[in-house]
Amino acid sequence: MGKSGRLGYPHQLDLKRHFLTYHYAIGAAEMGLGKTLATLEAMEDSGVTDWLWVGPKSALLSAKLEFQKWNSFIKPVFLTYSGLQKYLKDWPVGKPVHQGVVFDESAKIKTPGAQRSMSAAHIADAVRDEWGFNGYVIELSGAPAPKSPLDWYNQCEICYPGFLSEGHINIFKNRIAIIEHKRSEEHTSEL
Repeated sequence: MGKSGRLGYPHQLDLKRHFLTYHYAIGAAEMGLGKTLATLEAMEDSGVTDWLWVGPKSALLSAKLEFQKWNSFIKPVFLTYSGLQKYLKDWPVGKPVHQGVVFDESAKIKTPGAQRSMSAAHIADAVRDEWGFNGYVIELSGAPAPKSPLDWYNQCEICYPGFLSEGHINIFKNRIAIIEHKRSEEHTSEL
């Protein structure tokens, strides 16, 4: 159990410790296992008070309820992924970036060319550039077993660029031997 007495399960305490140890990390576990509470606890224990929490609308509603339920003193800025794009466009010049950002339902940023993925990468890069190891980029995923392992590539690159040694998704694809089956056309030739 953590200092606050809120964390009821050892895996939640492990997840909290993981975030506090590595700062740039992914928490992937099935829905309902307490990722949000473990993250809230890590945010409180980090000493950082300037947080951004990004997620789909339904996940944001749940996260806000958790912060209220547990009477957290951390008051993050809550944004949807589309709201993040507007938020970054309107960012005042010279204003420091948030010291920590949480990407809830991080499968939403699995596609490298998508606007929301590029916005997430931009703010994650800004946190690393401005805060170094004193910053936090935390991704939460309730889909730890995606349809394709390739779905993890961009999420890892946003969270901690270079964590995967393959510098491009196609190299990653070859490395883990994703094979595409293509139907071949029968060719007939006249003799």
